[in-house]
Amino acid sequence: MTEVSGVFVSKPQDSLEKTIDTVGHIVDHCEVKVVDTEGRMVPMGTPGELWVRGYSVMLGYYSDEEKTREFIRPDGWAKTGDQFVLQEDGYARIVGRMKDVIIRIGDKIFPSEIEEFFETHPDIMEAQVFGVPDPKVGEEICVYLRLREGVTITEQDVIDFCKDKIAHYRIPRYIKFINEFTRSSASGKVQKKHLLANILCEISSAH
Repeated sequence: MTEVSGVFVSKPQDSLEKTIDTVGHIVDHCEVKVVDTEGRMVPMGTPGELWVRGYSVMLGYYSDEEKTREFIRPDGWAKTGDQFVLQEDGYARIVGRMKDVIIRIGDKIFPSEIEEFFETHPDIMEAQVFGVPDPKVGEEICVYLRLREGVTITEQDVIDFCKDKIAHYRIPRYIKFINEFTRSSASGKVQKKHLLANILCEISSAH
């Protein structure tokens, strides 16, 4: 993220597996820690929010002291909002954004984990997962899938692919197919808010 610059980097001697499975090793002269919701450090290998402190952290948002205080604590720790797992060897894995966590009947589900699972399917090029508000369970899971050109699969095919591979509560209730995702012009990120608006409109129309 631009507010803290690069904090982890891969090394030339890293294996292909380590390069793919992690975001790299902590850079010199920066401090990082992974904490719980109370700001207490969690054990190595346990998911939590990544905090960063060091020369790479910005001084603040221009003319916005309130937002700066929300992001950077008085002791210099910047709260990234990223869900991370920090390993004993200094390498780390990103789980997803804290604000994107789907909470279904008390279970915390990280969209990135479900997206990565779907992208192991030979006919799926890209998956985008997010939560849809639900009065009974809190949030239901929705996935939009972009398939390989010329391929056709059904919702039932997707459900069958999930069985015995992921927990039943992680199988999306809403499964949609799309040709192309709408992306932001600046970063190229998929605009999930548009996908959410589409599914909410469908749900409303069905009722």
